[in-house]
Amino acid sequence: ARSGTTRMEGRLVAISASAGYFAAAIAMQCFLGNITPAWWAFPMNVAVLLVLLVGLTIVWREAGQRWFVQFLASGKCSVVALMLVTGGCLIKGFVPPAAASSAVCVRLGLHDFTSSWIFAFCIVLLVGNLWLVIVRRSTKAPHAWRFALNHIGVLLTIVSLFFGAADTHKWRIVAQQGIPTDMGYDAAGTPHGLGYEIILDTFVVSFFDNGT
Repeated sequence: ARSGTTRMEGRLVAISASAGYFAAAIAMQCFLGNITPAWWAFPMNVAVLLVLLVGLTIVWREAGQRWFVQFLASGKCSVVALMLVTGGCLIKGFVPPAAASSAVCVRLGLHDFTSSWIFAFCIVLLVGNLWLVIVRRSTKAPHAWRFALNHIGVLLTIVSLFFGAADTHKWRIVAQQGIPTDMGYDAAGTPHGLGYEIILDTFVVSFFDNGT
């Protein structure tokens, strides 16, 4: 009976913690708006990632037997996190940028969901789950290197795409045929040197049957 009570208490704690976690994400989204990538460029993104991974490692060593921590390192949590991230990607694909005209969509970041705090919290949940799975497996089965390598590969991919996104730049180039250029322009029209030259050799214009 005591075991059943403890498990029930653990589930209540997990539900409460999950609700608080995503409530914090929604609150930050509503009050702060979408994430500004420049704020999280190197070295801030590396520092945040290290704090997250070291903190989770300490939590596992100090409270690894608690039901909630066990859940975070479980396959069930992996499924939940993957479903949340997939849902966020679908929102990004199906909600057009024109939704920015809706106050509700802007407040929840639906017009650019992958840069919202809600999506960021989903990614952090998935990264935390993968890291705890790796830590748990390495302590219980040190010889299971294939399992660890698979999860490390997935973790590196997600970390590179999400935490490294702040260090990427999107520039437009004004190219004239046969004339080299080494300058790109950001969304504000500010010029940036590329460090190399690009030459437009040839181009092809295609039309639909209606002439457009």
